[in-house]
Amino acid sequence: MPGSAPTFLGPQTLREDGFAGRLVLTTREDRLPYDRPNLSKEYLQGKAKPEWLPLRSDDFFAEHDIEVVRDKEIERVDAAKKTVNFADGGSLLCDAVLVATGGEPRALPFQSEAQENCFLLRSYADANALVAAAEKGKRAVVIGAGFIGMEVASSLRARGCEVTVVAPDDVPFKKTLGAKIGKVFQDVHEEHSVRFKLGASVACFTGTKVVTAVILKNGERLDADLVVVGVGVKPATDFLKGVTLHKDGGVIVDEHMRVPPVSSFQTLKVICFGGSCLGNLERIDLRLHDFREARGTNTMAEFSLRMSGDVTFDILPIILVVTDLFAVAADRNNSLQFLYPLQGLLELAHAVS
Repeated sequence: MPGSAPTFLGPQTLREDGFAGRLVLTTREDRLPYDRPNLSKEYLQGKAKPEWLPLRSDDFFAEHDIEVVRDKEIERVDAAKKTVNFADGGSLLCDAVLVATGGEPRALPFQSEAQENCFLLRSYADANALVAAAEKGKRAVVIGAGFIGMEVASSLRARGCEVTVVAPDDVPFKKTLGAKIGKVFQDVHEEHSVRFKLGASVACFTGTKVVTAVILKNGERLDADLVVVGVGVKPATDFLKGVTLHKDGGVIVDEHMRVPPVSSFQTLKVICFGGSCLGNLERIDLRLHDFREARGTNTMAEFSLRMSGDVTFDILPIILVVTDLFAVAADRNNSLQFLYPLQGLLELAHAVS
């Protein structure tokens, strides 16, 4: 599983609840679980040191008797054999699996891994490569005006890059937070000299190994030293075998975040969490990582999956998002409920606590 908050909080909560069996945490990366959302924020800006990112230490996992298997890519979960199979040929026997793989960034059709200055941002390695590119070149084109696109734009601007954001909607965040909230964030970015090409789509890149320009469908050319693509994610669920996935790749789960007992999954308890899940055909994408500071507690622990219990997870009608600048609440119709400066919210939370 990717090395982020849900990866270790599930095993941690099981231990705290008295589970005494074997617990194995696997990650495709070569490091312990870390603060992944920070990659597009303070870390990309150069304000967060690498040693700040790990969420727990080696000592923590040893004290909780949690085995950590690093640098291992899961090839498939075989429910009939109750095994997790790795790409290198190894495998693990298991009675239950917590799937916390989240999503994989979507690439553009004409995007290639050979384009050395064109980036997706998901991992520690991605962020380091982007930082290195930003130190060499100063003209950045960011494709996408969602969370990743807007955070990357802000961070690259803080590094002194000239940043242009390209997106098909007429306002950032229009599909997720609505036009009114999106305009607020656009104004803040423009105050910091971020340029926008909205209502625009990308036709192609120029350059095979090094992208030199982004060509829009209206024919406009945007010269670039580096390009960041942030056009959404797809659920990272290809390795799950024997379960029917939603058309977008998400795992359909019940009110306990469990895969319903269908097909061969009757023999293996599989629990899914985060952006790779669907409950009642609504995306369950709990943006909880930023609430640790605001509430003075590890909010995710309240939602951790107890594989031996029957905790029910209700899908909330309110979407809560905390950014570096604002705390925002919006309902399913993108109706603004409140917009509050984050610093004031943190001060209020501290006073209450």
